[in-house]
Amino acid sequence: QQVIEEMFTWFEAQGGTSATDLLLFANIPGINRGIPNGLKSPYADEATVGVTVRFGQNGTVRADYVHREAHDFYAVKVDQTTGQVTDDFGNTLDYGDIVNHDDLLEHTYDGLHTQVSYRFSPRLTVGGTWTWSHLRGNWDGERVSGSDKWASNIVKYPEYKDPSWNAPSGDLYGDRRHKVRAWTIWNAVSTRRHGLSISGLLNFLTGAPYSAVAEIDVSNFVENPGYATPAVLQDYFFSNRGEFRTDDILSLDLAFNYTFTFPAVLNGLSIFVQPEIRNVLNSQGAAGHDNTVIVNPEEPFNPWTEAPVLGRNYELGENFGQPVSEFDYQPPRTFLL
Repeated sequence: QQVIEEMFTWFEAQGGTSATDLLLFANIPGINRGIPNGLKSPYADEATVGVTVRFGQNGTVRADYVHREAHDFYAVKVDQTTGQVTDDFGNTLDYGDIVNHDDLLEHTYDGLHTQVSYRFSPRLTVGGTWTWSHLRGNWDGERVSGSDKWASNIVKYPEYKDPSWNAPSGDLYGDRRHKVRAWTIWNAVSTRRHGLSISGLLNFLTGAPYSAVAEIDVSNFVENPGYATPAVLQDYFFSNRGEFRTDDILSLDLAFNYTFTFPAVLNGLSIFVQPEIRNVLNSQGAAGHDNTVIVNPEEPFNPWTEAPVLGRNYELGENFGQPVSEFDYQPPRTFLL
């Protein structure tokens, strides 16, 4: 209780909610954000061409090429045309419009999707899929669970950023250059009462791209054109977008399924048991990582005219590119029943 009282005593001594001299950013829903002309849902134009080849009655091979371009992204627009408003405390805030924006944003996908299936006998089937794809652009959007990046800031305080270093194009988070799934199913026993199937599944997934990104203070290099709370902290890409990759992930799974069907009165009722072994080879890979970048406040640089120097203007975190929690690792060999 005493600590909380002391904190509020200090807060009020600084002017309380009226102290806005050091305010960097303010966003009060319903006061300084609006949707002036309505919003359209983001969408994608897609073109697909494919071919299928059959091998008698037992096998097929299919390939599809997909090209997809997304449009009408959500963005928050704050510039010299959107104006300012005053809240109930007398604070002046920059007003911003939530709009659909296309000109400076890109999200493009190209992929070759292939699948093959062949039945060697009524009891043995093999199949697989392989996808080569490339997802590129400068806007991931709602790429991960819990992400608050539902709207881009690319047209928010445009004088304080340059898309070449604030939102460059490159490999996006969802880019997985290769995805392979291959399986076989063998019905070892198949009678009226008993059934035993053995299946194997091989998964391979190339690593996810990530970048070296951190906020830099650009206030010393931009003259405020009249904003109330300009965004002086801006994202800066110290690497190419998607320059780094997590580990490729390889996994082999096995499953056994035994089923017994009851006769006579209980005909149609079955019980089964299914043991599984996940990651049989106990492959080890890191699917997550630390991406901390430390900016040196003692050595600021002008992002419009200077290239930052590693070791002087910034440093990669001690664990950059390394897994830092148990959830960053590929699950080990696991037995299930």
